[in-house]
Amino acid sequence: MPSFLTTMSKLHDAAMYGRIGDLEAMFKSGIDMDLLDASSSTSVMSAAYWGKLESVKFLLSKGVPINSKDQQNRNALHKAAFNANFDVCEFLVMNGCDLYAIDIHGKTPIDLYGISVYPRLNHVDLASKIDILKAKASVTSKRDCLNYDLVGLSEGCGSL
Repeated sequence: MPSFLTTMSKLHDAAMYGRIGDLEAMFKSGIDMDLLDASSSTSVMSAAYWGKLESVKFLLSKGVPINSKDQQNRNALHKAAFNANFDVCEFLVMNGCDLYAIDIHGKTPIDLYGISVYPRLNHVDLASKIDILKAKASVTSKRDCLNYDLVGLSEGCGSL
């Protein structure tokens, strides 16, 4: 197996199992934290899918882009939402991940929230968590527009 495949597998495994020590060692040895797997998922997407918030935080702190897209045009938030990993979803939204990104099937992370665990989710809890994410995305957008306004870049923000 080519060495880049071995490295990619180790990186994604460490991300999805929350092995921060392994991620730190890989980063210190110069491994690209943004290696894609076979479906074009980043290590952040792997960590988000499995609900590994500390891995997500570590990888983003090392420069892995938050809004990268895989082959299905899904970002890390789609992955976290699919498995109802609310803490990861909340963190991603608060750090600028696009809650309204549309995949190749026309689905946003909101549309996918809890699909893999749907029978076990309480419908009231599900609706409340989606509302929280929408509200946090709105606050993040407003904060970005306010920050842009301070430097004169607020065109396109509308009247928030």
